[in-house]
Amino acid sequence: MSFLQSTWLRNSLKVIASLLILTAGGVTYYVFGQKPEIETIDESHLNQGVLIETVQVGTYSGPVDVSVDGEATTYRVVEVGAEVAGQIEYKSDKSRSGHYVKKGELLFKIDDENYQIAVDSQKAQLEQIDEEIRSLNVDLDNLSTLVTLANEELKLQQEYLTRTQNLFERNATTETELDNAETKELAARNGLQKLKNESSSKRQSQKTEAARLKVAEVALRRAQADLNRCTVVASITGRIVDDNIEEGNFVAAGQLLTKITDASLMEIRCQLQPSEVAWIWEQQIVQRSNIAASQSKNEDPIDLIPVPCEVVFEFGGIETIWDGVLTRFAGTGVSRDTRTFPARVLVKNPEQTRTQTKSGAAVTISPPTLLSGMFVEVRIPVTPAQPLLSLPVEAIRPGGKVWVADQESKLRIVDVTVARVVGDQSLIRPTTQLSEGDKVILSPISAVIEGMPVREFEDEQQATVEQNSSEETAKEKA
Repeated sequence: MSFLQSTWLRNSLKVIASLLILTAGGVTYYVFGQKPEIETIDESHLNQGVLIETVQVGTYSGPVDVSVDGEATTYRVVEVGAEVAGQIEYKSDKSRSGHYVKKGELLFKIDDENYQIAVDSQKAQLEQIDEEIRSLNVDLDNLSTLVTLANEELKLQQEYLTRTQNLFERNATTETELDNAETKELAARNGLQKLKNESSSKRQSQKTEAARLKVAEVALRRAQADLNRCTVVASITGRIVDDNIEEGNFVAAGQLLTKITDASLMEIRCQLQPSEVAWIWEQQIVQRSNIAASQSKNEDPIDLIPVPCEVVFEFGGIETIWDGVLTRFAGTGVSRDTRTFPARVLVKNPEQTRTQTKSGAAVTISPPTLLSGMFVEVRIPVTPAQPLLSLPVEAIRPGGKVWVADQESKLRIVDVTVARVVGDQSLIRPTTQLSEGDKVILSPISAVIEGMPVREFEDEQQATVEQNSSEETAKEKA
């Protein structure tokens, strides 16, 4: 190939390469270099207000659960002590701490030999007094017979004295005979009086012995009671919580032997906040209004009408529930340390339970009874005196305010009082500025001004649909 041909070929290739580069640049500019068309926005609706989403105010008339934490405690602890002194002869295994005992079960046996001797001694004394009384009764019977005979003898002597006096008046007898007759009558009367005096003395002795008999009977009952007290039994049904006495120990009268907790009742100690007490008092006012004035005028002003509630203990995801009753406030008023109201919930049947799980799984384990020391939740259902308003939680703005879209599509700021939160709903006290059916704004708004125009999202969607429909209709006609 000649030099001219090679030069022409190189120049041709350069021209072709330059054309290809220009072509590629043109295509690239055509594809990527054009300014995209900006969609025109119809701004005619901007003066209509901020786009919002609303929800209607509802009502809530069901019970409100007041939930507080509490601790289960024994309703009462009975101390069992020795009523007589002596050595512990026997101690039952049931009397040891933790055992469950029934009323009347044997716990301890105190040596009763001396008390048995005292009982036998009193019985012997009673028999002696009985014999003395019988002896007095025999003496009184005998004296009664002698008194009868003495009366007859006195009667005879009186008749003889009368005859002698008559004879003496007729000078038919001597003065000596008259004196003898008077002496015999006096002796008979004296003998009768002695028998009567002795009879009275015997009757008085009989009364004295009867009094001694009563004293001896009382002493026997006391000795028998002391003998019976040597056997110490459980005074209530419950659980042994303390035992410090062992077999062979000597105990004095009044010395503590053990303690028994009452298993038939349990009590929950809890603290109520003032707002929670307000709910309960609100319900109490309604209930008291249904009670006759004659039945309630003498009641304690802070006394509670029993409020049914639930006591819940959660263990391993399982809720064990007992039925309880809020019965009273404890103490004299508000606790100075916590500024709360101490209250007491009574559980009358600690062994009657029901269980439930939040997940619906099968129940595998639950405590058989309510035990002292359990930390539980007390759920007190309270019925409000007036129906409450209901709103979603997110509708409540900071500071207890809600934004209301009024009928003129203006924003109003309303102050509300949240009484309770149930699930995802806030329960609001009734107010004149908010009623059922009002529309409350859920959407966030950056700058809120009272009276600013607003428009609902659903209305905007409807307006857009209608506009698109009208535009399509116009295109079809064109």
